[in-house]
Amino acid sequence: MASTNRTEHYMLNNWIGTDQPTRSDFVRDNILIDTALWHHTADPYLHLSDPEKARVSDPYVVQVIQGTDEEYRHITFDFAPKMVICFTIGEAAAEKDGNIMINNLGIAAAGAGSTRGCELNGTSFTMLQRPQGVIVDNLNSSDYQYVIVAFR
Repeated sequence: MASTNRTEHYMLNNWIGTDQPTRSDFVRDNILIDTALWHHTADPYLHLSDPEKARVSDPYVVQVIQGTDEEYRHITFDFAPKMVICFTIGEAAAEKDGNIMINNLGIAAAGAGSTRGCELNGTSFTMLQRPQGVIVDNLNSSDYQYVIVAFR
């Protein structure tokens, strides 16, 4: 026999001393609990995957590095950033020196290929220190430090 009382939210059996539970009562309760738990854990808005949790709890990584004068400086992350911003500490994003334009800022996005001053490919980020005609990418000079912000 089903219970005299039911729980408030899931209407599970809530027997009193004179009730006589049957196997079907337990089966019914188990099905209700299983269904409620499955709907809860399957909800993507309540439960995030491990990479999604990392993006929420630690959405970016910041590094400060000293330039090395190498034309191509490779930085490897332990994740594949969606976007990386690199800039020269204490310098404007771009400045003019006579007829030369000096680029002190690089922004690269996943899937966008290379951009002015840097490249992003999977977990690998490349900073460029090179002249190209009237534009100089200044993103790895040994005279400067650089901030790198990688977004998950």
